[in-house]
Amino acid sequence: MGNTKLNFIFHFAPYKNDMFDYHIEKIHEHLPKFNNKKIINIVTGQEFYEPKYVKDRLKGLNIDFTTTINNPSHREAFSFFTNLLPKVESIEENEFTFFGHSKSCT
Repeated sequence: MGNTKLNFIFHFAPYKNDMFDYHIEKIHEHLPKFNNKKIINIVTGQEFYEPKYVKDRLKGLNIDFTTTINNPSHREAFSFFTNLLPKVESIEENEFTFFGHSKSCT
């Protein structure tokens, strides 16, 4: 089977609230467990921190970033199917992907 490849894909709605720092800390804590592709989709809109600020807070972690405009009717499904999943598509039996999402509210 070869070396195991662990991908990380994440939908991040960085609301301007007290939970934002908690989620940044958790990403820093757990991201080193993943040894392959690391991709975070940042949701944009007036109620969110700017993508540049989020990227600065995650600097040095070797993450590829994408962005989507907030759309409450699509939620994380849009970024998952259009921005995240296609970047980790694989038929290798030694490659696994973790998907997570945060709306900075819990």
